[in-house]
Amino acid sequence: MKSLFIIPLLLASTALLSNADTIEVSQYTFDLGEKWTSQQPSSPMRSAELLFDAEGDDDPSAAFFVFGGTLEQNIARWKGQFAAPPEEEREKLEGGGVIVILSGVYLDGPPMAPATSKKPKENYRMLGAILPTDDGRLVFVKMTAPAAVADEAREPFAEMIKSGLK
Repeated sequence: MKSLFIIPLLLASTALLSNADTIEVSQYTFDLGEKWTSQQPSSPMRSAELLFDAEGDDDPSAAFFVFGGTLEQNIARWKGQFAAPPEEEREKLEGGGVIVILSGVYLDGPPMAPATSKKPKENYRMLGAILPTDDGRLVFVKMTAPAAVADEAREPFAEMIKSGLK
């Protein structure tokens, strides 16, 4: 009789393992590819969190959020997380989304803390994506890392984001 309960449990755990290569945030399902691993979000504000498998010891995470506001308001907020106006690159995506890459001196610290209490990190990049949802909110994906690590993550980040648009 016990074996009748074990078989469904084994099948269920196999299904969970086979889905470990994707994550769902709002209406989007993202393919993690070879370089991303899903991990438990470090905050209840985060809808999901991924770890990037970088060369060397620095494995940054990408955090997923779902909030309101406009695309431009949120890009302006991200720019405000740098000591001076950062260099900016944008790639428009189908459906009204965008990938944003910001480069400069990143101010690391709690989101609501004053800039003077944040630690400046030279030669940093932020890889970000903003995707509209059917209910009028936005999905935000954000990763900050030293420029060399962000450059390594740039293509896998874009591939992962674009996989959610299919």
